Amino acid sequence: MIPSLILLSLLSLSVARPLDSIIPRQTACAAGVHIIAARGSEEDPGEGKCQSVSDLIKAAVPNSDDVAVVFPATLLEYESSESTGVANMAGQIQNYTQACPNTKIMLIGFSQGGQIVGDVLGGGSFGSPPSAPLASQFTKNIIAALQFGDPAHVSGKPYNKGNGTHGGIFARDNTAALDGYSSILESWCDDGDPVCAEGIHLSVHSNEIPTNQNAASHGARGQVEGDEDVNMNYGCVGDETSINE
Repeated sequence: MIPSLILLSLLSLSVARPLDSIIPRQTACAAGVHIIAARGSEEDPGEGKCQSVSDLIKAAVPNSDDVAVVFPATLLEYESSESTGVANMAGQIQNYTQACPNTKIMLIGFSQGGQIVGDVLGGGSFGSPPSAPLASQFTKNIIAALQFGDPAHVSGKPYNKGNGTHGGIFARDNTAALDGYSSILESWCDDGDPVCAEGIHLSVHSNEIPTNQNAASHGARGQVEGDEDVNMNYGCVGDETSINE
């Protein structure tokens, strides 16, 4: 259960939002990269803060498209909401991989959505038993995965980015499966974030994407293009370099 102070603080930032629509249907195969994004808790349906990252990638990689994961993104029923997001993102990846077997896929998630990305690749955080990691036959086309402010963040991992040095409020117990994606994964977490780094400043959490999106997007673009000089080890906190440079 989310610590009560964090829950109440996050709820104070939320606004009323309409219910999600049906799961998006595949219409065409992207020639660039297909982005699947999961929003943060209590954000309006759609990609939420992740949209700005998707837009940066699409601007740099022609003929790319993006789609949001459909899930409640609620705080009060967090475990159910997050688990629904895991199932739906996994389903979207499976469906897209079967329909477009040659298209590259990128995953993006903020806050609850960041945990969803990690649980799809590394196995579920909740449930008895928790969901299994998505099978490799469906993850083979995933060339980059970006997490921002992940509640399941674990310190000391090679794929960690940002300056956060503590674990998240739902720090993952077993990272074995997720560690297998170290070459394509970036988990951005900054010091002071109460969700991913045991901090006390909600503003740090809210700004995980604005602070880090340029560096994260630049590295992800390198994965899409197979550029060894522009890879997932690029960038530092607050890097303002344009990904088109």
